[in-house]
This record gives sequence, structure tokens and C-alpha cells, in this order.
Amino acid sequence: MGFIMPKVFAVIAFLIALKWLPQSILGQDRTVIENCKASVALVEVGSDKNATAFCIDPNGVFVTNHHVVEDVEQDGEVRLVMQSSEADEWSLSASVHAVDEKNDLAILKTHHIPEGKKLTALKLSRSPNLYETMNLIAFGFPFGKQLTVTKGSNPSISVNVGKLTAIRKESGAVELIQLDATLNPGNSGGPVTDESGNVIGVVSFGLLASGVNFAIPVEKVWPLVKIPLIDVEAQGLGVNPEAPVDIGVRLVTMQSTLKDPSVELWVKMGESPEKRIELKSSDEIQYRAKVIVAEEDPTKLSLRARAVFEQGEASFQMTNKQLKLDEKEQWLSWVSSMRLLDDQEVLSCLMRDGSEIKVERAKLPSIEVNYGDIPATLPLSKVQYFEVIRQNPGKLTARLEVKSEGKTLFIHPLDNQVTVDVQATAADLKEPDGPGPFDSLKKAIEVIGPKERVTTVKENKVINIPGQITDVARAGAGKYLLVSVASSEKLIIIDVDNGVVAKILKLPSSATRVCGTKHHFFVLDLPKRLVARFSLESFEPDLAAPLPFEGTLRTMVSGEASNGPLLICSLETQKSSKVGRWDFLDIERLKVIPVKLPGDRQIPEDFVQGVQVRASADGRVFGIWNPNSSPMGLRVATLVDRNLTLRSKHATVGHIVPTADGKALLTATDGILDPTFNPLGTQLSPQAALFLTSHPEIYLSYPKNDGVSYTTKKQQRVIVHQIGAKHPLARLPLSSEDIPVPNFFEQKGEITFDKRLFLDVESGLLVSIPSSNDRIHIQPFDLGAEIARISSDYFLAYAPKIDMYSPGQIYTSHVRVETNRKELAYALYVGPPGLTVESDGKITWNVPNGYKPRTADVIVAVSSDGVHQGFSAFTLKSTRGK
Repeated sequence: MGFIMPKVFAVIAFLIALKWLPQSILGQDRTVIENCKASVALVEVGSDKNATAFCIDPNGVFVTNHHVVEDVEQDGEVRLVMQSSEADEWSLSASVHAVDEKNDLAILKTHHIPEGKKLTALKLSRSPNLYETMNLIAFGFPFGKQLTVTKGSNPSISVNVGKLTAIRKESGAVELIQLDATLNPGNSGGPVTDESGNVIGVVSFGLLASGVNFAIPVEKVWPLVKIPLIDVEAQGLGVNPEAPVDIGVRLVTMQSTLKDPSVELWVKMGESPEKRIELKSSDEIQYRAKVIVAEEDPTKLSLRARAVFEQGEASFQMTNKQLKLDEKEQWLSWVSSMRLLDDQEVLSCLMRDGSEIKVERAKLPSIEVNYGDIPATLPLSKVQYFEVIRQNPGKLTARLEVKSEGKTLFIHPLDNQVTVDVQATAADLKEPDGPGPFDSLKKAIEVIGPKERVTTVKENKVINIPGQITDVARAGAGKYLLVSVASSEKLIIIDVDNGVVAKILKLPSSATRVCGTKHHFFVLDLPKRLVARFSLESFEPDLAAPLPFEGTLRTMVSGEASNGPLLICSLETQKSSKVGRWDFLDIERLKVIPVKLPGDRQIPEDFVQGVQVRASADGRVFGIWNPNSSPMGLRVATLVDRNLTLRSKHATVGHIVPTADGKALLTATDGILDPTFNPLGTQLSPQAALFLTSHPEIYLSYPKNDGVSYTTKKQQRVIVHQIGAKHPLARLPLSSEDIPVPNFFEQKGEITFDKRLFLDVESGLLVSIPSSNDRIHIQPFDLGAEIARISSDYFLAYAPKIDMYSPGQIYTSHVRVETNRKELAYALYVGPPGLTVESDGKITWNVPNGYKPRTADVIVAVSSDGVHQGFSAFTLKSTRGK
């Protein structure tokens, strides 16, 4: 017993002494270590470069080295992996916000933190008390992904304890911190903390196998985070200028302290005076205000409208007034459109802010309208479709000014010319051409029109692409070509008019879809399910949003000369089976437009799975085919008045590309079709591949000569045609290397045949992509001048522009003829009872009120001097059929 007692006292004495030993001997505080580990991210730059970063603000701000991101292009992104190798590993993307090349520092800002995830931030030490031999902790990923347990997985974080061995100074200022913690390539950008977990430096470089490593002192980080970041919620600004809009601003201060901060919004609409609105703060981060951009009387707004009824439609002026929609007063000017739903009792009202309100038909009032000088009353309860077109109130300019102690820290622009145009318009019921024959030379040039854009390309130009082109899309009504190179994840934007590369952007991944509209282009990140809008003026992103629907994303398309909508096709699983999904997004707010889809969103799977989709330039008609199936399928979708119509046919015609106005489909093997698959115009020889131009009536053909295989380039010519014309307009000056090699069954990653050739009639430029897929050819070609040169004896007859009639009304139009001959004769071969053609080509038909057929076929023969003869064959459609 006496022997045991001394041992007990010895143990007690040891435990007491242990309590007072330095923490570094016992190991670091676990809470501090776990908190630091949670804040550190594995950085992935491209496919083969890894490093470290750490979070300094839970709103998504990270610090790393400049040399880690120096190869990331402007607007490029890096991938950050949090909780690397743990069961709850997750990732997010970030872009480079600021850099300090001299001190080897960079600030990263994330775009979107996944729902349910939170970031842990490390505290930056403001005045670290540095001394030699003090204990330090370094966190990071030495050797990047080389220390993973399983190939293809991510590594665990390394925690290295060491001491500060030297403080490297210059003129008394700390320039580098030297430490003996074991660090290696991959640790770059990681935090170096004191024993409390406060950051005192950023790992920069070291000497391999020497035990000598260096960190950048935290004092060098503070200047980069002095100016706060800003997150703005102002999507509805300018949509309804006279309506109040909630504006929210969040200042991400990144641990900096702002003295007496304030946020001001400056707005100006059109020619009205600029006004200042101060945002009120609920705390030092959140600022809000309710803003009315234009405060004029809403009843004085100029509005036009179009109403579609069961038996026709009408356009008129109207006075702005308030309606009660879903028990809430709304101005007519806030309404974009109304569409009658299937039950015939409820209308879907799409508001200009992107929201949808459903209203019982019987509860809608009548409104006062004006047909010219004739006032009338219109009962909204009778409409099947109703759209409101408001006069453009002028350009909106807006900016946010962030101040501290009354001095402006920075200015954040919010300029956005809001143009909401998501509805289809009906056929123009005015006769555009006038009666009688006309001179072919003059009219041909008028039809094609003068060059609408100024171009500097005066001779053939070749733009070499760094890598293999995997896809192309047009934007800005053909002014820009968006070239994707999947291997290097780059988007090369070519200014076609000047034949130069305007911008090179880094794509989020190789699985990215790109398309363009008149003023924007869009990037769809498939893995992250995020769509971003870029301005074609600045090539900078101005809006991004996560997709508000589920499903496996397949493709994204839009009309290159339109203001939207944006079509995104996806597949979703319902009850163990896959169904297709087509969602249309309003490009101004990236919100889903409520569109009536066949079968209540039950799109057939074969309209999505593995398909190619092409949109008409106006964004209303879509051609669809599947190059990887047999038959490929012949499919078309038409969007009119927020109603989508789908048609399909079991056939193979190669590509199916709508013309600019969507009134015709150009195919690879079956000539020209209308959207109901009926042959349209003069049909060419079988298997003549047709290509698009910017003009709705002009197209290109790549014919198969008799006895010559498609792959033989000898004697092949690309020819310019006009729809309905029997004779070609011109031949293109293409060399053999310009002519693409036809391949309708393209492999994954290949450019489809239809995208390889395009004639921009307005600019007078021909764009082609050879089969080498490594360059773009741009050639000047003035079609109007070429027609003037070759058409000394030219004759063309084709359909009138008006193709709709209403029972009980008089239908009039004119057969359109282009010729330099003056003596023309017209004869009606086929037509409904009562339809006549006069000597000047005027068509008149007093349609009986009870006329029930929904279509009427017409064929008019036109002859000139007894030498030339042509036929104008067309189908008239009843408005009652709509």
C-alpha cells in the first residue's frame, strides 16, 4: 500500500503539470482546426492544375495566389471543392474578382452557393504580433490530386504545424514570412494561421526538400478587400417604369469596416431628369428602397393592343386603365398578354415582371378602345388571346453609388434597355406591294434590300481558330458568330462584319450550350444548371439565374434576330418513364413564360432525346431532327400567341432549318416545306441540301448533279434561289475547300452540315466552315449587285404575302412577279368558287359567310410576252381555323 501511494501522487502531479504545458506540445485545439479545414477549398484550374484557397466571407469570397489563376481568362471560372474527400463534399464555381500580381494575391468571388450549403470564413488578423519561433499552422493540398486514395477522387486536406523562422522585411515593412512547416506545390494559396485560427499569411512558394517556405503577410491582403463587393436585386427595374419596384443591395464588406456607409440609386428614363433615391439600411449589409422610375400619370401612357377572337382578330389603340386581376388592381400597361386556357373559363395573364395571374373569364371587364377615329367597347371576356404593346418609354440609365463618410467608394451601373417582346404577331393584313407588274431588276434589288450594316471585309478573309470547332451559333441578327471549342472550353466571338475576333471567353465546361438573340447571347452551364446572359455591346455578363425546373438538360436555342424567348429542352422522369420538356424563358428576366404545351407539358421524348433544334431568326418556329436515329424524323414546333403546336412525320430529310420568318423549312434531302410539311415553291432535284440566309425568301442549294456522287466536288456549285422561283438568282464564288463535305449522320462533337454555310444578304457576306473545322471563311458577296449583273432577262412569279382570309369578308392581294418584261398576262387555274384574278394580277374573293373549309388552294399562271411562263401556287388559310 505504501508502495502504491507515491505512484498515485506522481500521476496527480503529472496531470497538474500537463495542464500548464504549451498547447503546441499537446496538439492544436480541435475546434480551431476543424473550423479552418471547413473554410479551405481545393482549387481546380482547367483539367490539370490544382491549388488551395480559403474563404474570408460567407457570402462567397476566397483568397488564393495570383500565380494560381494567372492563366484564367477574363470572365473565366475556377472550381472550388469544399470538404474535399469527405462524405459531404460539394463544389461551386468562382471567378477572379481582383488580383495583386506584385504580391502574388488574388480574390475569388463565387456566383452561386448551392441551396442548403453554408461557407465558413476565416478571420483575417489586422495586426498580427509576429515573432520568430511562434507556432503556425498551414492548410492546403500538397501535390494537388496526386495524394488521392482512389484514382479520380479528391484528396484530403493536409494540416502542417511549424514555426516562424524568419520575418523578411524591406525598409521596415514585412514582405515575406518564412516558416519551416512542410509545404509542397498544391499548398499555394492556402492560409497560414496562428494557434487561434486567425490568418496571418498566405502560402506562396518554397524551396523543395529544404524546409524553407514563404507566406505573404496578411497585411498585403487588406488593400484587396478594402472596397466591398455588391449584390443587387433590381431585376424589375424599368419593366413597368410607373410601378413601384423593390430594389435590394447587399454590401459584402469582406471584413473591412465602412464608416458611415450609404447607397444611392440614380435613375433616368428617356429624356426625363435624372433623380436620386437613397436606399435605407436595416443593418450594415442590407439596403432597400421602393423605386418608381417614371412618375407620370399612368392613364397618359400610349398603348396598342391586339385581340384574337374565335372568328378573327383586331388591332387598336386604347387608354390605360386599372383592372382587377386576382383581387388586385393592375394597370393594363403592366399586362404583357392574356391567353385562354383549355377549360375556356380561365385566362392566363402574363405580366411584364414575368409573373402569371389566372383570372376567371367572366370576371374580366370591357375596355374602351379606338379603331383610328372610331371609339368602341371591347369585352375582354370574349378574347382568346390579348396582347398589350406599350410605347417604348425610352432608354433606362441607372447606377448605384456606394459611399463612405460622404465620399464615393465606387459606382455600379445598372443600365438595361428593357424591351419585353415575348409574343408572336399575326400576319400583316395590309397589302405591302401594290398592284401590277414591276421591273425585275428594280424589284429584285428592293426585295433583297440595301445593305443594312457597314462592313469592312472587302476581300476573302480566313480566321484561324485555336482548336477544333465543335459548334457555332449566330447572334445580333448575323453580325456575330459564336464559335465553341469544347477541348479548351473557349467561346470565340467573331465580328463577321469586320472579319475579326471580337472576344474570347472561358466557358464553364465542355458541356456548355450557347445561343444568341438580337442584343444578347446566352451561356447554359449544364452541370450547374445555370444560364447567363451576356451583352453583345460589352460582351460582359449582365444577368444570371439558376434554371427553375428539373430534368436532364439537352439543348438551348433562340432566334438570332429576336428579343426572345429562349427555348431550353430537357428530359425528366415521370413514373419511371422519360418525357420531354420545352421551357421558354423571357430573356429580360430569365423567367419561364407560361406557354400552352401539347398534353400539358407532355412533350414526346423524341422531341428532346438526342435531337438537333433550329430556331427561325424571329424565334417562333423550330425545326427538329435526330441525326443518330433512323429515320431521323421530320418535326416542327410553332409558337404563336403563347401556344406551342407540334407536328412530326416518320421520315428522313436530313436537317430541318426554318427560314428567317419561319414560313418555310429548308431540308437536306426533301426540298422546301411549309410548317405543315407540304412542299413549298419550286422543288429542286432530290437530295439537294438547302442552306439558310438572313433573308426569309432567299436560300442556298448544294445540288447533287446527275451521275455525280455527293462527295465529289467536281462540277458542284452552291446556288442562290428565291422561294417560288423556277430559275436561280446567282452562283456563289466558292472554292473547293470552302464547300463543306456533307454529313447528315454527324458524330458527337461535330458541326452539323446546316451550320457550315450562311449568306448574310443584308451585309453582303458569305460565311463558311470547311470540313477541317479549324477556321472560318468570310467572303464579300453582294447579291443585289450580282442579280443586277445577270438578270437582263429575268422572270419570277411567286405567292402573295397575304395568306389569311376571313369568312364573310373580302380577301384581296396580288400575285407577285419579278421581271424586266412589261406585258404580263394572268390566268386562274385553280381556286375556290368566286375567286378571280384581274389583268393586273389582283386577286379578289368575296368569301361567303358560311364558308367552312379552313384552307383554299390557288394556282395562278403568269406569262410574259408569250415567252416566259411561271406559276404562283399557294394555299390560303381561314382565320377561323386559328
